Amino acid sequence: MKRNLNSIKETFTINQQQHYVKKNINYQFPLEISHFSYDENRVVSVNDRSGLKYFYEPEKNSDLNSGFPDLFIKREPKLEHLDSLIKCLFEVNTNLKKVNKSVYAPNFCTWRGIIRSLMVTPYFPKDSWELNIISFDNTIFMEENETLERKAASYGETEKEVKMSYYGYKFENIATISKPPSDLKKNDQELTDRNSEAVNTNVQYCSVWKSSLGTNSMILGGEVDCLYSENLVEHNHQKHYAELKTNKVFQHSWQRKSFERYKLLKVWAQSYLAGVPTVIIGFRSDEGILKFVKTYKTVEIPSMVNSWNPHVCLGFLDSILNFIKTNLEDVNDATQIYKLKYDSLQPHAIKLEGPIAAENNLCFLPQYFVNEVSQNKKNRG
Repeated sequence: MKRNLNSIKETFTINQQQHYVKKNINYQFPLEISHFSYDENRVVSVNDRSGLKYFYEPEKNSDLNSGFPDLFIKREPKLEHLDSLIKCLFEVNTNLKKVNKSVYAPNFCTWRGIIRSLMVTPYFPKDSWELNIISFDNTIFMEENETLERKAASYGETEKEVKMSYYGYKFENIATISKPPSDLKKNDQELTDRNSEAVNTNVQYCSVWKSSLGTNSMILGGEVDCLYSENLVEHNHQKHYAELKTNKVFQHSWQRKSFERYKLLKVWAQSYLAGVPTVIIGFRSDEGILKFVKTYKTVEIPSMVNSWNPHVCLGFLDSILNFIKTNLEDVNDATQIYKLKYDSLQPHAIKLEGPIAAENNLCFLPQYFVNEVSQNKKNRG
């Protein structure tokens, strides 16, 4: 019996953390299928690695305040949806069809950050979130339910918050170079210039990869900060990627515990999902002076802490993805949007509701993509 698509209203009950420990749940190691770069003006280029730089450790006592706020170029508060990710997937599938190979048709397609938010929910009960979902052509597309106002405040609402955000971007600037370290010359000008160049948040490099968790296949996209090695292996790019972060130097034991419980969990989840093996954290003073840099291996992070369990995260993610897929299995409509919402005021429930008519540009799938898929279905049928 077909589900009444006009009145889906289902609730996922959040159980105790140990309920989700399913050690047989396997996350398939990600395999990169494409990549793209954004330039200084936020123009995207598929199969372009120009935004990917090499890690080169910055000097101790570098000032992360340098250039703030005059040289802080922030992205325009524009809703980008899944446009670049779908453009990438569309191009990959087009090329596969030309050589009569099977195209990618995942159960889920979204940004890595969405999946990370889902999987860490058991440990972040105070962090509310809301997703827009479209189920179309046997794939569930998910994006964050953003507004232009929230997008504009993504760098922080107070001057202090904006400055903290700047520290992270500035560290990325002074910890990377555009060429392999072996190509550096003595007193290379690039090492000087990276300390004074503008921090432009438009510029990014993103990887797109396929993976699966349990029975759910996924195509995910996410930013990669840099290369940790000069040798980019053709079929295992992730092996050389690294994640860059900043953190305040610990002055009290509770700060270390908080770092391990919260920040390391999110850093691990973000890196693990993308198959990024190395995390590099720049530790700074309250005043924004870089004190030292520490490298972590992603695979070793869970064994460093006792405040969270990676199996809880994966088991919970598996459960919520199955919940979404089961409830939307009869839906195939690019014009219908569903809402998946977690409200911290109701910490034991995640609600799936809809559909909502995709009016006022709420439909977040590119029209060319919808048209092409619809035309292919007509040609087959």
